[in-house]
Amino acid sequence: MLQQLTRERDQIVSERVVVKNQVHAEKSEVEPNERSLQRLN
Repeated sequence: MLQQLTRERDQIVSERVVVKNQVHAEKSEVEPNERSLQRLN
């Protein structure tokens, strides 16, 4: 049970990192697309 919860937590953390990186990349663009930012938030 604990191992399954740990795997699920690791997966959620990984997904969170991906989304945060996408948001950062979008905000760092010279001309950020507002619709993309709204979709990602």
